[in-house]
Amino acid sequence: MTRRVAGMRMVLLGVLALCVVSEHARAQASFDCARAASAIERAICAAPELAQLDRQLSQIYAQKRASTQGQQRQVLTDEQRAWIRSRDAACRADRAVNTECLAGLYRGRIAELSGATAPDGWTGRWRYARAGFTGEMQIAAIVQGRWRITIQTAMDSGNVSTCELTVEAHEVSGRLIGRSDDIEIVVSADRGGVQLTQRAGSSPCGLNATFEGPYLRSGG
Repeated sequence: MTRRVAGMRMVLLGVLALCVVSEHARAQASFDCARAASAIERAICAAPELAQLDRQLSQIYAQKRASTQGQQRQVLTDEQRAWIRSRDAACRADRAVNTECLAGLYRGRIAELSGATAPDGWTGRWRYARAGFTGEMQIAAIVQGRWRITIQTAMDSGNVSTCELTVEAHEVSGRLIGRSDDIEIVVSADRGGVQLTQRAGSSPCGLNATFEGPYLRSGG
């Protein structure tokens, strides 16, 4: 009888160990969480959904990079590094990490690298969803394959610095690319919204203001 109870205990311990290992594997980020050095990395490791998104993005990026070469590969590498810097800057507010912001940015980048398109099309009004800021982006169709993008954002704190930008854009590989004389922006799909990044040129924003980050649909 004692042997039977001991055997049952060993089975239960084995099942629990498998559950712990399974949970750890499911929540594994693309990097070693034991060496997480920044608040952003620690937030990713602490949230299973974010860890999963981080790993998914890493896999998609690696696959895309393996399928490119030469100058295209270097452009992709530079874009990914710029995205990481934008991620780290966009989702910090008063030393806290906005995990909802992180999740939105990851989904947007995954959709961008996967060539997805925006939900319900590009046109309409999009509310700026970056922590600590307010604003709106309007996308209007001009002719087939061309759009006009108008953006205005500002800090919630009442800072007078704002961002105002109007560019014409066209669609390339499931993304809107807008260019003017001194700036280039990219609007990519996110689950339930879009993600905007500046790829080249000087910023049209005042001190501490920005328009980069996630946007959610607010109207047609």
